[in-house]
Formats: sequence, C-alpha cells, structure tokens
Amino acid sequence: MSELQADPRWFVYGNHLETIRQEYERQAKGYEQSLLGNEFMESKRYGQLKTSLAESRGIVKGIKIALDLAKELIERGEGAKKAQTELIKESP
Repeated sequence: MSELQADPRWFVYGNHLETIRQEYERQAKGYEQSLLGNEFMESKRYGQLKTSLAESRGIVKGIKIALDLAKELIERGEGAKKAQTELIKESP
C-alpha cells in the first residue's frame, strides 16, 4: 500500500480501495462472530450468514489482488524507466 500512496497517480485509487477493503473485513468479522455465537439460529439465517461471509471474504480477496496489481504495475514501470534511462546513457 505504501507504494501506491507514494505515487500521486495511484494515491486516490489505493486509498479508496483500502477503505472499501477495511469495511468488508469488518463485515466479515461481524458475520464470523454471529456464526460463532452461542445463540441458536434457523438454517435459513445460518445460510444467509455463511453466504454473506463468503461474499465479504471474496471482495476482500479481490481488492487485495487489485492493490497488488497496481503495486506491480508501479514497480514494473519504475524498472522500465530505469532500463530506458540506462539505454539512453549508453547510446552514442
């Protein structure tokens, strides 16, 4: 995440996705606590909670992938820029 925050072009994107990820992680924890609670629940409610938990976890995983992809793009872009600079220096 720090790589995204350091690059002004990706700052808003990274912060926005990070905020969404944190919200879905909080939701997932809430669903987990409900499922682990001592109260009896009907199978329909149990199924709804399990589905909501899986959805929240999936969204968190997708956002992590999106953030990793942006980080990779930044790193590759910096690497390509360095390589290009070296080629320019070496050319006669």
